Amino acid sequence: MSLTTLPTLLKFAPNLRIFHIEIQTPTSANADRIFVQSTALMAHCPLCNGASHKVHSQYQRTLLDLPCVGSTLTIILKLRRFFCSSPRCPRKIFCERLGELAPAHARRTGRMAE
Repeated sequence: MSLTTLPTLLKFAPNLRIFHIEIQTPTSANADRIFVQSTALMAHCPLCNGASHKVHSQYQRTLLDLPCVGSTLTIILKLRRFFCSSPRCPRKIFCERLGELAPAHARRTGRMAE
């Protein structure tokens, strides 16, 4: 995998930071993996659009991306769930959104889905 492709990948989600990369050997059947975490200080509720700083929990999400130099690429995301700050909003807890990188609940990046 070429590290020059990483800025292109993350331009769709500027609040993500790469903290680890695993590149497999050519004979390995495993995918190259990029470990990413969010750096955003807050998130917006997708229902009421209210900003929240209060973190509920963290979770891990896996996305498949386009192959790079013949190797499958997997993105392991460390994301957070937030409490909605609006008392009138029916959604009490929501997850960070990934913008153009991937829609909510997706298991593939937008460019992989295309």
